[in-house]
Amino acid sequence: DVINNAYDKLLPNESKVPMAAPQFLCQYSNISECLPIEGQDRFTLTLWNPTIHPVTHHARVSVTKEYWIRDPMGSIIPAEV
Repeated sequence: DVINNAYDKLLPNESKVPMAAPQFLCQYSNISECLPIEGQDRFTLTLWNPTIHPVTHHARVSVTKEYWIRDPMGSIIPAEV
């Protein structure tokens, strides 16, 4: 609930439409398991870098269906399965 409350306060109203799905924290970010997204047709992934340094790590998300990754403007981003 803390994450969702923060989004409600910080994001302008026009930005809330794409964030319709509730946000949640996957506790085991170093393991390819996140139970809340299993079986979902759609979800939003928010990545946060708490350092001031750029990072080049890859984000790994376990999915079992065909999917598309889109940037905030809606353009499709290339991804590997």
